[in-house]
Amino acid sequence: MIGLFVGGFYGFTQIEGLGSIVLLLAAVVIIRLTSMPSSPQTRWLRDRLRISGSPTWNPGLTTALGILLFAGMGIAFDQPGNALYNRPIEWLFCPAETQLQRSADVTQPRAGTTVVSQNFTCVSPDGEVQSPVPLGAVIVIRFVEYILLGYLLLGLNYLLMRLWPRMNVEKTER
Repeated sequence: MIGLFVGGFYGFTQIEGLGSIVLLLAAVVIIRLTSMPSSPQTRWLRDRLRISGSPTWNPGLTTALGILLFAGMGIAFDQPGNALYNRPIEWLFCPAETQLQRSADVTQPRAGTTVVSQNFTCVSPDGEVQSPVPLGAVIVIRFVEYILLGYLLLGLNYLLMRLWPRMNVEKTER
């Protein structure tokens, strides 16, 4: 169990793309489960999410809160990003003839404490650091990317349900 936590911590902070893959898979599973209205898994999930005493279920509000949660998880778990998600950061902050470089600084300020700081910098072709990218800007860009990605996944799920309605009906009837 400890190895799983340590490996997960290392993977999410050091390996580019791991957080992206895990979050995309989790989002696809949750979206598919909640889009099948009569499946036992969907009923169980909706019963657990329903606020006690609330007479109505507001799917629009639930969707918006789910997207916000997804975006927040994207900021937390996908710190290094990946080549695709880091491209807008490079376009917005790196001057021409430079490229974005990411590094992670691991410090241990106190015993039992590990702090990982992601550093995004623009580097010239000869390896000289041109300018650092502000971490706040990276967080805002990552948040917007995950909001757009969440709505894209919802749209693809909606399209899938419209293109193959019989497949979804057969699954819900079982």
